[in-house]
Amino acid sequence: MCFVGCVRDVKTDYATLTRKPYSAPEAGTLFRYQPCPGAAFGATHGLEVPFVNDTLEYQTFLIQDSPQARPLAKLMSSAWVAFAKTGNPNTVGLPGWPAYSPDAPKAMAFDNKSHVINDPLGEPLRKLWREVALSADG
Repeated sequence: MCFVGCVRDVKTDYATLTRKPYSAPEAGTLFRYQPCPGAAFGATHGLEVPFVNDTLEYQTFLIQDSPQARPLAKLMSSAWVAFAKTGNPNTVGLPGWPAYSPDAPKAMAFDNKSHVINDPLGEPLRKLWREVALSADG
């Protein structure tokens, strides 16, 4: 579990801090998945792809194609398409999705009732990566 946490940290917090001087505003992405209580798997690598592509019916190994999951897949897919077309993921059915900023970290929680969440990764992890990024700079 530690390895998974470390990979997540490097791909999110550290990457955000090191690219900050070179990047434009963007939407925050963080994928967590709980298919049902007590399930063996949560969000594994690439598990968001069937939702993003709205192809749940073709990828049922880890994701159950259910009437509850289909609207979520359609909503996620439309947000990703909007972002690819315009650079803005806001679409019909979503509350306002602000651009991600390390100073005000927010992300969209896609759910039966989607909502914006504050600080999805937590200040202690960001503090650690700020220290690592600063020590790596010089």
